[in-house]
Order: sequence, then structure tokens, then C-alpha cells
Amino acid sequence: MKHELSETSATKKQLTFEVPADVVEREVARVAVTYSKSAKVPGFRQGKVPVKVVRQRFMDQILDDVAHQLIPRVVTDALVEHGLQPVAAPDVHDLHLKEGEPMTFHAHFEVLPAIDPEPYTGISLKKPAAVLEVGAVDQTLEQLRQRAAKWTPVEDRAAMAGDALLMDLTRTLKGALIVIPGQQSDDEKPELMQNVSVELGAAANPPGFDDNLTGVKPGDQRSFTTNYPADYAMPELAGKTVHYDAVIKAIRRKDVLPLDDAFAKTVSEFETLDALKEQ
Repeated sequence: MKHELSETSATKKQLTFEVPADVVEREVARVAVTYSKSAKVPGFRQGKVPVKVVRQRFMDQILDDVAHQLIPRVVTDALVEHGLQPVAAPDVHDLHLKEGEPMTFHAHFEVLPAIDPEPYTGISLKKPAAVLEVGAVDQTLEQLRQRAAKWTPVEDRAAMAGDALLMDLTRTLKGALIVIPGQQSDDEKPELMQNVSVELGAAANPPGFDDNLTGVKPGDQRSFTTNYPADYAMPELAGKTVHYDAVIKAIRRKDVLPLDDAFAKTVSEFETLDALKEQ
């Protein structure tokens, strides 16, 4: 896999990737086989849908899954190769992913500045005893369950909380609420974002998304306007009024593994759930 490291400052880095088409195709084929075992398609029994049909019907979703699974892996490998430890998860930009083509993207991240330590010999330190907070084990296990969850295509019902929507989203920042006749609107140019994934009910969702997108089905179109609060976390949207046009492409439900020995084997090197808890 080709990648190139560049620096914009002592702490800001960028990795540019090109993943060969054959590697992408292997991931597409693997995900398509997984879909074929659970997809519901009219005219076929569940679990008996031909992979060719799955690829034709769910390719946008398959490519979305491939990106979510392949990008973290190649980025992590490159970071290890260069001995880099980002202070936060890298931001992925300019993703190009199409069937039969190489996948390209940029990963932007920051690292801690190099520090030249002063002499420290002779300094004594006391290591405090480790204290495990109540519920910490259960919280960690739940995080592992969420990471290992599988996404299954949904076609026989409308979207509900917990589902992930795959959609094309057009965002328009609105200008003045009242436009004087004869004057042009000062709305900003619409911004098209393709293959956006939103999990209904997620705490990070923008205002109004859950209310306006719950109940949609693949092929539906929804238009709605959101007023962002002045203290919104993203400064470019804080206090703004934004109009959205959404075209729903697919719905997926999250299937979370039960907490048992099979789960422990899936997410770790341990053979039993008790052994995983002890760790």
C-alpha cells in the first residue's frame, strides 16, 4: 500500500494513502459475502441471496463498510511504521472510493512536540495503587460490544433509533431570514456530501436530525431546516440556520454480540468471558 508522510509544522502531520484496487476488491468481496448471509431481498430466501445480487443492490453500503474497516487498519499500520502517536484519532479527508478503483485519502493528525528532558536521576517517585472504579469493567465490555457490532441491511421497515442511515446530504447555510424584494438572497452555495452515515439517536447528531429522519425508508427524500444554538461545538455552525436536503440510500441496523465466551474470543485473545473480565 502506498503512503506518503508530510509535515505542515512540528506537530501537524499528513499521511496520503493509495490502497490498490485489488486490496479494495478483496474487502468488497468479503463484505458482500457477509451481507448475502443476512440481507432480505424480494424473490430470495434470507441467507440465500447471490453475492452478485448483493453487490448490485447494496454496493453503496458495502463501500461504506469497506471504508470504515479498511481506513483505520491502513492508517494504524502507517503510524506504527513511522513511530508516530497522534494525540487524537486522525481526520480523514478527500476520500475517493469506487468499485474497481484504488482507494485514496488523506489523514490529518497532530503529535506532541519533541521534548528534551532535563536530568532526572536521583528523583524518587511513589506510584499510587491502582483503583478500579465501580462499573469500569462493564463499561469497557460495552465499548467492546459496540466496536464489534455488525451492521445488517434493513429493507422491510422504516428507520428507527439505533439504525444507521446512508444518505447523500446537501447543506445550505441560510443568510438573512427576510429577503427584500429585488435583492438576491445571501445564502451560501449548497454543499453536497455523499454517502454520509448517521446513527439515529446518537448524542453527536446535529439538532433536528433524529426528528426529521426517523421513519424514512430507502429512496425517501427529506428536507428540513435546523437552527444551531450559539454555543454549538462546531464554530462554523454555531448560531447559524442551515437547510438540509437528504436522499436516503440505505438503512442498517446494529447487531450487538451477546456477552459470552464466543464474544470474548471475537474481541480478544482470551477463550472465556471470565478471563477477559480478569484482564
